[in-house]
Amino acid sequence: MVSKSFNVFDEIDFSHSFDGMVVDGERIFDEDITAGQLQINGNAHFMEIVDTDAIDVVGTAEFRTFVTCDDLNVSGSAVFKDDIVAESIVIGGGASVNGKINSDVLIIDGKLRVNSKVNALSIGISGYLNCIYRVYFDKCHVKGSLMVSDLVKGMDIKFKSSVQSGMKRLVVDKLTVEGKPEEMQYILVCDVADCQSVNIEYTRID
Repeated sequence: MVSKSFNVFDEIDFSHSFDGMVVDGERIFDEDITAGQLQINGNAHFMEIVDTDAIDVVGTAEFRTFVTCDDLNVSGSAVFKDDIVAESIVIGGGASVNGKINSDVLIIDGKLRVNSKVNALSIGISGYLNCIYRVYFDKCHVKGSLMVSDLVKGMDIKFKSSVQSGMKRLVVDKLTVEGKPEEMQYILVCDVADCQSVNIEYTRID
């Protein structure tokens, strides 16, 4: 199930937990990984598909292909070269995703950059989310910053922050913007907004 590394590290401590794997040190995997739980404390590179119940990145990790799991937690640093499908994603550290994100719950306390599309039922942002394509949701609460180059679309979005968020187009049923921005800047800036109900302040909509 687990391959040897391309490189040899004599000091590696790689151990199997009760229903998964714990990776310490530096490791490269060149086969599919299927495990109950995957915890990465060191530096891991996954060349093939990772399909687990839970992934916990405490150290650093790079995933070259598709990742699917129930729960993904990144308190360290992670790079995802392909799509992510998970029920719950929590980013407390830093992560970048080249593919799409599909999740029921997406929580961002750290920094997340997505080069494709984000699709989640519920999004909470107290950190920073930068998406260069589109973000879809049912509910989204922004306490930090949401920067999207294209479209943000959902049912209910609330900005309550002191830092700025921005997007090209916003399409929602309900929009709320409140807070006290730093240095008299806007909390929300967007080119076009299509909303049924609005309650806004410190907002610039062209």
